[in-house]
Amino acid sequence: MKVAIFGATGGTGRIMIRKALERGHEVTAAARNPSALLGGHERLRVVKADVMQPQTIEAVVEDQDAVSTSVSVDNALKEGRKPTTLFSEGTRNVIAAMERQGVRRLVCLSSSAVEPDPALGIIFGKIMRPLLFKEMYADMSRMEREVRSSGLDWIIVRPSTLTDDPASGRYILGIDRIPKGWRIPREDVAEFTLDQLDDDRYLRRAIAITT
Repeated sequence: MKVAIFGATGGTGRIMIRKALERGHEVTAAARNPSALLGGHERLRVVKADVMQPQTIEAVVEDQDAVSTSVSVDNALKEGRKPTTLFSEGTRNVIAAMERQGVRRLVCLSSSAVEPDPALGIIFGKIMRPLLFKEMYADMSRMEREVRSSGLDWIIVRPSTLTDDPASGRYILGIDRIPKGWRIPREDVAEFTLDQLDDDRYLRRAIAITT
């Protein structure tokens, strides 16, 4: 399978590249700074691209079977309170390019905290989320609306707090809801996201994932 990965230089994106190559996929990695990714693999192509610059996206999605997006700000604690359109506008640009190129499958990484929910708990849900991450999650919500309103074969993956712990291989899923649990290794999220590239089980659903 030919897979394009946006957000390739992020913590989860790098793991997805490695695991996608291990699965035998051909990977096109989009990066604003290509030198941040080590090339050299025969099935890895690194393309200089920015989701906020639509003219750079076409070369990434052309001739792909599926696209994964894991757009993120550089520092959530610093940027989370600042108004942004990175998630919504960037994803809208990717969707438009996919539609022009006839690419159908989109797996979009979001967050389990994208919408207020009692399962987030008092400290995070009532204090940290509205005070530290309000604008970031507001734009993630707009991003999800862009995905849902597209005509693509989409799946939204909503991980809980990401960690760099080793993969557990066990996780809890919640369809359109947040299951109990507040953290998950990036390794598990990467594996689950790659599974969705050719699995229709959760087609056009938002899936929360935690351990």
